Amino acid sequence: MEAVLLAHVETQVRNRAVQQLLFADADRAAAFLAYHVEPRLTAIVDRARAENTVRHDFTADIPLFAYAAGRVAADLPGTGAGFAHRHLELLIEGLAPVPVPPPLPRLGLRGVAARRRQDAAVSGR
Repeated sequence: MEAVLLAHVETQVRNRAVQQLLFADADRAAAFLAYHVEPRLTAIVDRARAENTVRHDFTADIPLFAYAAGRVAADLPGTGAGFAHRHLELLIEGLAPVPVPPPLPRLGLRGVAARRRQDAAVSGR
């Protein structure tokens, strides 16, 4: 999935006409994406979720992410490509599955009091 995002943004960075074509007419672009692109992206995202490489709540929002990163590139000529890549890196990092912490032990009141005494002894209080 990361490769798909990077390729899409790279295409927009290298060829501004692609971005203009994709997003000049928002309604037409949305219809095109929904019909031609979204089913493929959904399959990619479903596979990534099954492989536990993205968050379980992530959906096929790739066009939105690619558009945002592409706009950064287009709006900042010269330096935009670097910023677009950084923007995309942050988005991709945010999509990583969040590890579920192990459940806290059920200590009960005696256990909590014992843990507090133990923590106080370690810290010297």
